[in-house]
Amino acid sequence: MTDIIFTPAADDDPSFTPTTTTNHNTLPGRSTADAHPASAITTDNDWNGNLTAAGTNLAAVLDVIDDLALGGGAVDSVNGETGTVVLDAADVDADASGTAAALIASPVHPGGVPYRADLAGWQAKFEAATAEAPVDVVLITDSLWETATLGPSAGQMLHRMLNAAAGVYQADPIGTSTLPLPVHAQAGPGPTSATSTQGTASTTATGGQGSTLTDGQVLTHVATATGFLVVYRTDPSYGTLTIRDGAGGTVLATINCAAAARSGNLWTSGALSDASHTLHITSTGTTRVELIMPTRGTRVRVWPCGRAGATTDDYIDNPSQALDFIGKLDAAGTLGLVIVGTGTNDDAEYATDIPALLAAIANVTTADRALWLPYMNGGLTQPELDTSRVTARAAGVPLIDASVVADQIGTIDGTHPNTQGRVVMASHVSAVLSGDPIGAAVRLAGAMAAGRGAISTQVQESGLMMGGGDTYMLRTAAARVGFGTGLGLLLGSPDAQIDARYVGLNEASGDPSAPAANGAVVYTKDNGAGKTQLCVRFATGAVQVIATQP
Repeated sequence: MTDIIFTPAADDDPSFTPTTTTNHNTLPGRSTADAHPASAITTDNDWNGNLTAAGTNLAAVLDVIDDLALGGGAVDSVNGETGTVVLDAADVDADASGTAAALIASPVHPGGVPYRADLAGWQAKFEAATAEAPVDVVLITDSLWETATLGPSAGQMLHRMLNAAAGVYQADPIGTSTLPLPVHAQAGPGPTSATSTQGTASTTATGGQGSTLTDGQVLTHVATATGFLVVYRTDPSYGTLTIRDGAGGTVLATINCAAAARSGNLWTSGALSDASHTLHITSTGTTRVELIMPTRGTRVRVWPCGRAGATTDDYIDNPSQALDFIGKLDAAGTLGLVIVGTGTNDDAEYATDIPALLAAIANVTTADRALWLPYMNGGLTQPELDTSRVTARAAGVPLIDASVVADQIGTIDGTHPNTQGRVVMASHVSAVLSGDPIGAAVRLAGAMAAGRGAISTQVQESGLMMGGGDTYMLRTAAARVGFGTGLGLLLGSPDAQIDARYVGLNEASGDPSAPAANGAVVYTKDNGAGKTQLCVRFATGAVQVIATQP
């Protein structure tokens, strides 16, 4: 290597002067006797002779210097005076100018950027969603996401929360939301089912809770909405569905269901007035209604495909429960994400069934897939959870792991979530999918701080104790108050005993409706002559007067 000594204070002349082989090879402070022989200098490892502007040696050296200045690989150039290093954008995989700024400025993610880079397809569709062009999410689950005691199910809450994250004004996360909720055609009692049906429950329908109607039978659903979507089944033996806006109202559609056997067919209404509507569906011949989605400025449509007792294998063996519908949404170009949230009922089959279901989904859609791992509960023990996590991570899809953020959420029976538990479940998933975890937390905290939601306060373990003065239970509207175990409330049969020294009753304005079978209602009313009567009404028969004020 050439040894060139440059002293800035003395060698400030940029020109080159003759240099001999001897003094070049003599190190500073050494004699010429120490120099290497001239024969050691070759054109391969050093230079010899004079460097002049006209000399060929100068041109060669300058070429080398130019090459160094141009850099190499990821380095584009180096400025020796300023120390600036310019990198080649393509070599370092830099985003195009403005990409990061656009993400930060996105109205969906104020002050932040997407939370899950491995759900980029979903993120793009979520950010682009509007009321005119909404995005669909299919939620394949079991009873954990379907439980709806004293309020919406976790799946319905996720529907609200994702719409709130998308800027839908009506979508209060947990409280007095005016955003209508998706329902099954025929589920158990509660907000997850259509308002009424004369049909027979079908567990092989899309969502696992459809309603098979025979000739002349009617299904209705009441909601404040500006539109409706109805999922139905076709079969060569089926008849027609007549859909009206109210009994005897305007016919919105007549659907011929006599076609190839397939679930997950989708009908969409035109725009309706922003008011309460009764979707009135009459069957001619045999038909099956599966899901109903009322809309009102809805930008994200979360479709609940789940039922109590469902296993992952059920969805593999019966494409009608979800896969047919996923294929329809994919063909329509509206599907953004499929979430698999089964597992509690799988036991030893989880390790084989989950990969099989994910593969089956990939066969009918190119949309993003995600796997939701349940929290530990009575149906999912620690060893099962550990095995499930290994399986989930090996599946090669994004994992939303509820067990690490809510290892033991509030339940009604050790397994199924209570209202707070459902809020935690839906909030966690919404925080991940919305790309705005801080916003999700703030919306939830604000709603709960304002006392909104089906249950604002819950005390477990020793129960709720209050002392000092009168205690009032305040509701903005008349409502039932239930006392009992979680299972009793879940089944609609509160099973607690109320002990008190006396119970005071205010007069009712009239006779209440008859209770359900095996029940009775005790109340007081005016007998029409200014006297109070103590009465009881059973499920059948006339009102019984126990006593009249003397």
